[in-house]
Amino acid sequence: VFAAMYPGHPYSVPVIGRMDEVAKLTRADAVDWYKRWYGPENSILIVAGDTTAADLRPLVERIYGRIPRRGDLTVRRWPEVRPIAKPVELVHSDAKVRQPDWTRYWLGVASGDPDSEALQVGVEILGGGRTSRLYYELIEKGVAVNAYAYSMETEAPGMIGVSGSPMQGVTIAQLEKAILEVTEKFLKEGPTQQELDRAKRMIVASEVFARDNQMGMADWYGSMLINGESLDYIEGWDERVKAVTAAQVVAAMNKYMSGKQYVDATLLPEAK
Repeated sequence: VFAAMYPGHPYSVPVIGRMDEVAKLTRADAVDWYKRWYGPENSILIVAGDTTAADLRPLVERIYGRIPRRGDLTVRRWPEVRPIAKPVELVHSDAKVRQPDWTRYWLGVASGDPDSEALQVGVEILGGGRTSRLYYELIEKGVAVNAYAYSMETEAPGMIGVSGSPMQGVTIAQLEKAILEVTEKFLKEGPTQQELDRAKRMIVASEVFARDNQMGMADWYGSMLINGESLDYIEGWDERVKAVTAAQVVAAMNKYMSGKQYVDATLLPEAK
């Protein structure tokens, strides 16, 4: 899917690399890679727990401050992510697959994009859980065993997806038709005020609960900072979500999901 959505971009390469290339790597290759990219100026330290900056700073300076900046690290230059020219359909089967799955992906937004919060609220209403449109129309009505929507944000534009697995006796084609009917209706009509209010409460609550866990809070801040966001941006996230309007949801979701090129991916059990 990533290779199809991001042709010619680093995102098209699996995180671990392609196995035929990995097999050829030497220890010298690994050392050269480390020297090219790794240094204090490319690192972020996240500490979560019962401490203060006054207590923590001397400890950090003693442990990490003595490591000199490299000064010669390669600066990463992101190539532009270009929208694909036409829809792509991918079908993959594997003996380990027990449940068929269908997903449609659109090119979405990067972390920090002005449309980010509206998209997050929109996909929560469309397919975020047991109160979502997809859950009610597909799972409760016996069309799918699961159905969901999400917006994945990364340093470069991520992906928006709608996905589901069919109930026994329902074909992939029937599942696809049902998911797209619900999605297109939502893009046209937008959310009700009740749906909007509930989605915003759930998103903000889940983020607040995540802060109760020290590791979760560290992950939240670390993932945002590594994408280039500021502390002020992170701290203001709750209020930006609360401020999202129904009109913003409709505008953002139609901007990225209506009439755009997409990648359809179907995962099937291996044919017997």
